[in-house]
Amino acid sequence: MTQRRRWLVAFLLLAAVEFAVGLWVHRRRIDDGDLDALADTLGEVPAGVPVLAAEAFVAPHLRTRLASTADLRWIGRPDLRGVTEFYVVGLATTWTRTLDAMLAGRPRPERIASYRAGDFRIARYRFARGERIALDFADAKVTDARADEHPCRLRSGRFDCGVFGRIVPTLAEIDYAPIRCLGLDVPDGTTVALRAEARGDLLRGHVGFSDFNARLRSDGAVRVEIVIDGETVGRFVVTDVEGLRPFEVALPGDGPVPVEIRIAVPSAGTFDPKDGYVPRPAHRPCLDARVVEILDGGGSP
Repeated sequence: MTQRRRWLVAFLLLAAVEFAVGLWVHRRRIDDGDLDALADTLGEVPAGVPVLAAEAFVAPHLRTRLASTADLRWIGRPDLRGVTEFYVVGLATTWTRTLDAMLAGRPRPERIASYRAGDFRIARYRFARGERIALDFADAKVTDARADEHPCRLRSGRFDCGVFGRIVPTLAEIDYAPIRCLGLDVPDGTTVALRAEARGDLLRGHVGFSDFNARLRSDGAVRVEIVIDGETVGRFVVTDVEGLRPFEVALPGDGPVPVEIRIAVPSAGTFDPKDGYVPRPAHRPCLDARVVEILDGGGSP
């Protein structure tokens, strides 16, 4: 057998093994016993410590059955900035390339414990250097929102901006992944400003467009401006084809400072090859933004 054929046989064997493992994992039925065992185990997780899903198909089970048992708010976060310790639940694994991408430049955390709950695997991870979220712009209680300098009123956890639309905390599909963010449902030409007083080391965030499909739509870009203590420190344009665009800005860290994020939406509709510009159905720019405090000594907050 030639060397080329040996490599081909080895490749086919590896593909067959991966296919068999994938088939076995996806066809296993998650039953009530597994979920009950998982709920019992996660019931011991300290309050406020996030729980994530290793595989995408595990996340819906966590959301529908364990929302009252565990802190699932981190499912849908674009990255792991602002967390010190967390748990990961999976069937075949407790670490994936998706989690690697969520590190956002941080060193990979240490796995400090492993558990089994029925067919589920659970791992507990901790970063060597701890972080916490000092402020989340999705928290309407601490955020002042304006649309074209008109104040938006807080109603039922969302901002009502009258004729200027609304700003809604949502779970949006961006770049084929569920992302927790603030959806900006505003008309053409509107500039949204989100303001808060924050103490921390960095402002970390993302901007994207919900439900974007490059084959069907061409959405207008948005202009983002970041203002710290009255000074513009960042200005950039985000287009629909960029997926989820990250940004990060260092903060003074020595005291509370006013932080403002402005997003200008020139056109809220979409461009169609046949009909040209179509105001509706509008696309929705979505913002994730957090002020992160880096903890000394790496301990839990």
